Amino acid sequence: AIVVNLKQPVVLEEVDAEILVIAGCALGVVAQRQPPHVLQVDDGTEMATYGIKGDDLLVLVDGRDTRTMAQQEVAACLRTATKLTFERPKGAADGAEESAASGAEDAARAAGGPPAE
Repeated sequence: AIVVNLKQPVVLEEVDAEILVIAGCALGVVAQRQPPHVLQVDDGTEMATYGIKGDDLLVLVDGRDTRTMAQQEVAACLRTATKLTFERPKGAADGAEESAASGAEDAARAAGGPPAE
């Protein structure tokens, strides 16, 4: 999990019924009982400094589970939030991890197979 301690006061922008923007991070709130997901993080913003990335999931707002909240509740909680907890979905790796993993797989194949010439 990635924990973000928000600077106060929090500025929350409700773009529309499904998009909230907080600390340079656009969140999509599209499905009931699903945590809001990160649509975009602007470079140089508070969220970017914590390493939040697109598709990360906002699972807790001040310790409250977002999966039990309606969109209006999420927005209300974010207005007074001090701590957000994000999780990276399984299978979503950032570029460095991905290239390291594929490099290891390439090395394993190379070790077991005939030399490439």
